[in-house]
Amino acid sequence: APRTKPRGGARLSSMAASTSATWRIARFLGRGLRGTALACCVANTICNTICGLEVSGSLGQSMQPTLQEVVVTERMSIRTGTPSKGDIVVCPYPKDPTVTIGKRLVGLEGDVFLKARRSFFEASTITVPKDHCFLQGDNTKLSTDSRHFGSVPLGLVQGRVVLRVWPLERAGWLSTRWWFEKGAEKLP
Repeated sequence: APRTKPRGGARLSSMAASTSATWRIARFLGRGLRGTALACCVANTICNTICGLEVSGSLGQSMQPTLQEVVVTERMSIRTGTPSKGDIVVCPYPKDPTVTIGKRLVGLEGDVFLKARRSFFEASTITVPKDHCFLQGDNTKLSTDSRHFGSVPLGLVQGRVVLRVWPLERAGWLSTRWWFEKGAEKLP
């Protein structure tokens, strides 16, 4: 007796073909995504080690409204020289080195600043010693900075914030002069 094809045979072979095509597409996309992820990792490593660039998230409430979300930090200028007044720098938090903070550098060696007060009658000053800097957040009411923990050794400064990436409507280069041009030297 001759064998006849089962009725659903045509349907099964077309389903197998479409499943096979789906797997081929998924495999192709998976390889592409792996390649893209690898390229991103290599680019990130090159940027971090050679160029000294790093993309990081928000630096906290103390730098609002100047910085809010995503920024780019560069480390090359810190390796080759001293940061300048007005630069936004990143360094480990002196009270917890596992936390990185971002503050504006407002004072260098010899500058004198008021220390944070605990009471109305307590007013003392901080003189920035040699090879140290004084850091302060732009949002002085919400910032824990050098007024609280004292001056920071310049050797702890890890990088300088140079670019605001996000939000897109505020993306752009950050000038070191911006803060001083706004008359912030009059801030307490």
